Amino acid sequence: MEKPIEVEFDQANGVSILTFSSNPYHGEKYLMRGSVVWPVAMEVGYALLSGYEISSGKVLIFEESPFLSVQTMETTPNLWIFLRTAYEKYRARYFFYTNSPEHRRYFLQVVRDPLITPRPAFVETEYDTSKPDRIDNLILEYQARKKIVIQKEYSFDFPKDVSENFNVLNGNLYKQLKAYSYGQVINEDSYPAVKALRILLAGIERTPYRKPSPPQQIPRSYTDLR
Repeated sequence: MEKPIEVEFDQANGVSILTFSSNPYHGEKYLMRGSVVWPVAMEVGYALLSGYEISSGKVLIFEESPFLSVQTMETTPNLWIFLRTAYEKYRARYFFYTNSPEHRRYFLQVVRDPLITPRPAFVETEYDTSKPDRIDNLILEYQARKKIVIQKEYSFDFPKDVSENFNVLNGNLYKQLKAYSYGQVINEDSYPAVKALRILLAGIERTPYRKPSPPQQIPRSYTDLR
């Protein structure tokens, strides 16, 4: 998937205008939204970043990453680099999550980390993690209608020893989703990318893009109302 070479944020419409090398004189508008699944017990967390393409209605998964922590210096991989990339390259600040006991802990780590600026906003989505069937049906719908684009060969820029460990943890979103759809999942918690995709699509469906209404002209006097 092509990555943008330039980004401009359209404040009035709340969208990012991304420019790509294949068409450097035309910017495409995207509603940028991400999602996070926090680490639980021995399972890693996962983050996705998508762009809802206004012209086509497609959801493109631009960036993804497993992570072990938020902090900047303690472990690799960590979330702060993903969040920095999301803002610098895409002007993305909104991330969906589902309510869990872990959220407050990691949210406070994000708020207190001096290198994460500006602060991202976390938006809770209505998704019952004990009943994923409805969201899985939504994923199937997006795939059948070709409304979602996932990178098959997405790779993580981690040191070799870390990358080898994450290969054991079932790979990127495409690989995890494929294994899940084929019924190869034994422990669903080991597939955090699938969970992150559920949260992302549930959030997009709940808060879809709406074109701003044109500003109302305020009459300067009573005679203007005639």
